[in-house]
Amino acid sequence: MNFSPKNTKFLATLFILASNFVYSQDYNRVRLTAGVGLAPLVFIEPSFRINDQFSVGVKWEKNYPSFFVLEDRASWAITSQWYFTKEESIRPFIGLGIGYYYFGEFLSPNSYTCDMIYNKSQTGFFPRIGFDTRRLTVALDLNLIGSISYIQRCFSSGRKPIEQSETKNYLTVKAGFSIGGEKKENQEENMLKRIKKFFKKR
Repeated sequence: MNFSPKNTKFLATLFILASNFVYSQDYNRVRLTAGVGLAPLVFIEPSFRINDQFSVGVKWEKNYPSFFVLEDRASWAITSQWYFTKEESIRPFIGLGIGYYYFGEFLSPNSYTCDMIYNKSQTGFFPRIGFDTRRLTVALDLNLIGSISYIQRCFSSGRKPIEQSETKNYLTVKAGFSIGGEKKENQEENMLKRIKKFFKKR
């Protein structure tokens, strides 16, 4: 094959177009979301887009004792999300995560005369549904942990501590503000600029 300047430019153009088709995305890859939810809770979740419709991430979440949730609990998890749409301003998604749940000591609502000490943390997983906008994420996670054992101590009754177990599945509803991960602008113009810049050097 004759590698003349004309053929070289033609092959270079094909290479740039092909690489842009394979590796380009309409959305930036890195996204950081932080927010609050009912319970109350706070969370931080950085994520990375594998492509425009699938992302993976890591989530840290902390629940604080309140009228609605009596125990102190926290979790670390690996997350994944799949988006139903690509071009809409509101992008609904489904997801799945697996992680490690910690439950702290708390007083029972029974006149605050007993407390419960959980023996260990537990592995669990959660399906999720939600939606993204440019800067807002809303999600609902169903945390499935199963049964976890604890020791109950009652101060007024004088009885010995007893070991019991209970199911600790729970639902979280939350909203967060996101940085990054937004849709790229003028992607076609950027591709043409790359081609023109390449030829100017020749």
